[in-house]
Amino acid sequence: MNGPTTIMGFVRHVLGVLIVLLIGIGIATPAATMLAPMMDRELFAIRGTSMAPTIPTGALSIVAERPASELRVGDVVTWRGDNGVYVTHRVAELLEADGQRYVRTKGDANVTADPEPVPERAIIGVVEAWVPLGGYALVVLATPSGLVAWLSFAMALLVLDSLLGAPTPHAPRARHVATFGQPVRKG
Repeated sequence: MNGPTTIMGFVRHVLGVLIVLLIGIGIATPAATMLAPMMDRELFAIRGTSMAPTIPTGALSIVAERPASELRVGDVVTWRGDNGVYVTHRVAELLEADGQRYVRTKGDANVTADPEPVPERAIIGVVEAWVPLGGYALVVLATPSGLVAWLSFAMALLVLDSLLGAPTPHAPRARHVATFGQPVRKG
């Protein structure tokens, strides 16, 4: 096999893999977002570095609902602050004050625990699993412009793949017909 054919085959193979990944992620992410609540789960994009290296930035976390009474020190929980921001940190301590239960949390990468204990009512649930980089897809596909951009990129790759696979037209070859002992006619 010559060089350009091998390179072109490799490029088409890479394009095929990218197309499959884009379409697969483009279908799986919205489907997971819709199915998660039916299974008492929520999906969150990890946007900070406080849980690194345990949970990297850009990961998609899968959070299962769990009663606060079942929380244990060491669980990784997601909670909603009074300001509406979701935080994912590890339970460092279980507290009780004035008949209310609280949880002190700490990011794995942070030197100190969070300054304020989290009331149990703010706890969304426990992180069951995470998918590296999956949070980026969740964030992009959650907006109409992100979805259009994602689909446009996939379509552009499909068109490029189609163009690379199209046969190249060849110039017509001149036909010279001659038989032994007779002159070749031109024209």
